[in-house]
Amino acid sequence: MLFLKVPFGPPAVEPEERPGGAGPRTSMPLSHAIAHYVSRPGGSARTRLSLRPDAYPISPQQEELVRRLKQAYIGKAGKFYGCFSGDMAASPLPRWLDEWAHERLGFASFSAKVMQQLQSVLDDSEVALDAHLLFFVEQLLDGDTFYLFVVDQCEGLYIDSNLDMNDVQFLDATQILFGAKVNLTAWRSGEKNNYLSVLRSRGDKALTELCWQLVGFSDQVDTAAETTAFLDIVAEYAAELPEPQARACRQSVVDYCLEQDKGGEPVSVAKLSEHIDASQPEHFSRFVAHRQPQPKPELIPDRGQLRQFVRLSGRNEQLSVSFSSNCLGETVVYDQQSDSITITDIPSSLKLRLLQHLQQQQKQQQTSSTGPRPDTIERPLSEA
Repeated sequence: MLFLKVPFGPPAVEPEERPGGAGPRTSMPLSHAIAHYVSRPGGSARTRLSLRPDAYPISPQQEELVRRLKQAYIGKAGKFYGCFSGDMAASPLPRWLDEWAHERLGFASFSAKVMQQLQSVLDDSEVALDAHLLFFVEQLLDGDTFYLFVVDQCEGLYIDSNLDMNDVQFLDATQILFGAKVNLTAWRSGEKNNYLSVLRSRGDKALTELCWQLVGFSDQVDTAAETTAFLDIVAEYAAELPEPQARACRQSVVDYCLEQDKGGEPVSVAKLSEHIDASQPEHFSRFVAHRQPQPKPELIPDRGQLRQFVRLSGRNEQLSVSFSSNCLGETVVYDQQSDSITITDIPSSLKLRLLQHLQQQQKQQQTSSTGPRPDTIERPLSEA
């Protein structure tokens, strides 16, 4: 197991903090980083905060932590996309973020205000929370991004240089209690309504609602519905192609979208169009634009809808079936009148399991028809 040790105490060297600016000089994309601690046992107990006074000096240590947190965030299904609400009184984080961006607040002061707001909403609830909140800003060529992660601190053991075993506390970067990501560049431009993404805390609805209130999440984008509508257009486009090309086109779209989703990036329709047919890079994008009431240059793909586009699946309590849509009408034939499916070219692994199961059934039937051997018949103890 990898222990990610984050220095929550004061750094050895105090860098000068530049509000809203580029932070300490560094060649890394991470420009700002700070962590705070919150403890609220629940019930009527008051919330306790432990605030770090200044941002971390950026180092490979913070870069590695952010990389792992981002990796865990991207890999989690069920993210929600939307924008900030207009209720600045209930959710002032956007206002403070704007003040930091315009250099009216330092990064440490901005994050401290968010923590104090969290303390207020926790005290008004019955939610129990014992975690660290980590605030990060990345400055990349394609834009700036703000991250907020709520991460649990775990306990473990390690063996030191003297081979003694000691207790250690570490951040479990793979288990994010809550996460939020703000595309600062898109938010400032005002051109998009999906610059904010948040996670849902699994099994803790109250914590999810509290964190959504903290960041001011609103106007949720229905990514499943938008992906379904987009794939309907893809199906229309593919229907105009010869079948071999149509299959390749559908699969190419799904593979490209899944790859973008894996990297945590939206799908650019223009780039997808070029990916589908480099000889006619704008053909698909024009086709899409003509069929959308309001053409959208980007799509936030829904993984479930993408997979269903090229695979048909279903299950009940006793049966689970899944196969490529390309098999329908060939190796998988559905008879609507009899409501039955005929499958040919059965996978070899399934065929082997079927034969083994049939052999076991035959042995059991033979044993039950001949009865037990005489030497296995139980006799009363008096006759033994």
